[in-house]
Amino acid sequence: MTMPTSPSPSSDSAGSRLATFLLSCREQLLSEWSGRVQRDPTTQSPNSLNEIQLRNHLPMLLDNLNQRLGDAANEEIKDRAASLAALHGNIRWKEDYDIGEIVQEFAVLRSTIIPHLIEFQENSPDIGGASLQFALIVLHRFFDDAIRESIEQFMALNERSKKS
Repeated sequence: MTMPTSPSPSSDSAGSRLATFLLSCREQLLSEWSGRVQRDPTTQSPNSLNEIQLRNHLPMLLDNLNQRLGDAANEEIKDRAASLAALHGNIRWKEDYDIGEIVQEFAVLRSTIIPHLIEFQENSPDIGGASLQFALIVLHRFFDDAIRESIEQFMALNERSKKS
């Protein structure tokens, strides 16, 4: 099976429509995510944070995801997403998270979005094939890149603190 690797005119439609759909359920996603993270036994640090601290820049992260879905080839959007992910690693390091908790937060976010992706697919029978596949690849690459950037920043701060 061949995987789409670059944007095509048909992928813009699916990505943009998925971004619009995710924006429409943004508050629900945020609420579901924070509740799941707080109940997750593998993430203890979030329990010491209030709701504002826990969510901090998650809305901006979702905005970046939506922008990437709408324009996957835009390097400026990709760079902003990378900077925000690095900021996430920085903030979580300051809040005494461990690497596993950072990865778990992203895993919970991705798994919170998946039922909404299924709902989108069910409500959008006109979108499918390569166009939808491309949008889903963009979404998953976004999360993979965000995890990597957050962990790299977290590790850099951790190393610097050990040297001082």
